[in-house]
Amino acid sequence: LKPNGRLIFAAEFVPKGFWKLLFKIKRWRYKKKLRRLKLRSTFLLKWFFRYIEPIGFKINSKKDWKHGTIQALELIKVDNKETNKPGYYQPEPKKFKGIVSQLRIYRSIYTGQVDLVPIDPGLYKSGNPDKTSPIIVTANYEFTYIKVMRDLKGLDAWVLCVDSNGINVWCAARGNDFGNNQLIEAVEATGLRDITEKKTLILPQLSAGGVATPELQKKSKNFPFRVVFGPVWSKDLPEFINNRPARKPDTMKLAKFTLKHRFRGFITHTTFLLRKIFLLPLIALFLISLVLNLMGLFEKFWWAGELLLWIIFSNFLITFLFPISKFTRRFIYKGIFFGLVNAIALGALTYILHTSIVYMFLSIAFLFWISFFSTMSLSGYTMATSPSEIQEEYPIFSLINKILLTISLISMVAGIILL
Repeated sequence: LKPNGRLIFAAEFVPKGFWKLLFKIKRWRYKKKLRRLKLRSTFLLKWFFRYIEPIGFKINSKKDWKHGTIQALELIKVDNKETNKPGYYQPEPKKFKGIVSQLRIYRSIYTGQVDLVPIDPGLYKSGNPDKTSPIIVTANYEFTYIKVMRDLKGLDAWVLCVDSNGINVWCAARGNDFGNNQLIEAVEATGLRDITEKKTLILPQLSAGGVATPELQKKSKNFPFRVVFGPVWSKDLPEFINNRPARKPDTMKLAKFTLKHRFRGFITHTTFLLRKIFLLPLIALFLISLVLNLMGLFEKFWWAGELLLWIIFSNFLITFLFPISKFTRRFIYKGIFFGLVNAIALGALTYILHTSIVYMFLSIAFLFWISFFSTMSLSGYTMATSPSEIQEEYPIFSLINKILLTISLISMVAGIILL
């Protein structure tokens, strides 16, 4: 806007005090409805007010409704020459070392990666970069930022975090949150062309699914940079920057689902399934069973705990034995394979625990379904497939999944009654 220009908008905010609790309850119901209708959620302006002055505005007038949940603001552009061009606002340097940063990593990974964990998009510094320093592009997902900065080990470089909505590179590129639009927006908003003489952007290889390099010049005629896809893992960035190989070695371009990644994937994916799908039904099942047990109507309230262990064990089995499923790229076939493995392994364990052949056979359908469903859900963690392949498989998977779930629940309940 020109100096003294007005910006008028209305948005949704988190209210304060007692009303915040009521708002969160209503918001939870609202988000459930959106998920049921397969619609994207709106995003609250959580930290908006702290940015008004730094980006060159001031509040002229304000009105709110529903205890501050909805607010309308009139902002005026301050007449300041320093804030009238791109790049005047740069995010504050963010710590990436120490206990707090490590806890932030654990929070990102071991809570199922359900929550968006963003940092300010914009231009950051590794070391003491100048106009000739390389430019690394990554997502504004906090774990990714910390990992990249640590792996650069103080190497002088610019780190451009695009607004990927607080999602990691791989998932953001698959979901249209890390693509041409976000890259162009970040370059223009930071005034990058005026800060550096370099004309090459080093992008993460896992962003290639979202960034169409031939289209960049068409979308922005003034886009002055050439795009190069760097190594698949940020730990190889220093070697890549220093040597600039004409052709990347396999270690830099192949994303392997190693034992280390499988262990992390097991914890992250299992936590994801519990938070998004299984935890609330298991808690409800436990409470109902406990009440019935206290009333003397049902003595098997341990059932919910056993189901929880079976879910965890099934995902452990899938992630650690995943390499043996390389005989196919289709995750439906992988799901059937691991469903059979799980049915045999947990079926035998179920018989050992309960010494009931009837209960074991009636449980097998449920044990098969857990692995079949979890294997398909794991596809996004493995990098062993592409979004188009999963979309092609999904209609068949959805049909099989509904049939299996119905059969498994009926047989499982029958088994519990007969046990």
